[in-house]
Amino acid sequence: TEISYTGRFFNKQRYNIKDQGIYTCIVDDLPLFRSDHKFVSGTGYPSFYNVYDYDHIEEIIDKNLKGYTDIRCRRCGCHIGHCFPDYPTPQLINKFKLNNITYDKHCFVRYCVNANALKFVPI
Repeated sequence: TEISYTGRFFNKQRYNIKDQGIYTCIVDDLPLFRSDHKFVSGTGYPSFYNVYDYDHIEEIIDKNLKGYTDIRCRRCGCHIGHCFPDYPTPQLINKFKLNNITYDKHCFVRYCVNANALKFVPI
């Protein structure tokens, strides 16, 4: 995967998957995100509004880049991306409405992920 703060790496095949499944850590296969929590944020990075299990993610406040919180696989320490306090996009709000998901717009978190840090496992 990428070393923290080194830039974007894309794997369009992994990013554009529309099937149902689980995104796992590329290094140790720990489940990190569900495909039904993925949304288009407009950043160019795969984005998720929730994690598979909070015990699988480690969040580290980045002291070099204000506003960034580094996210890593809790098992192997692999850099996955960043999470940001954010507001949901109109597309995501519609997804929430369609799936009867409630959220607090003041506590929304966007997980912005390096696609090369993930492996997709269909279910």
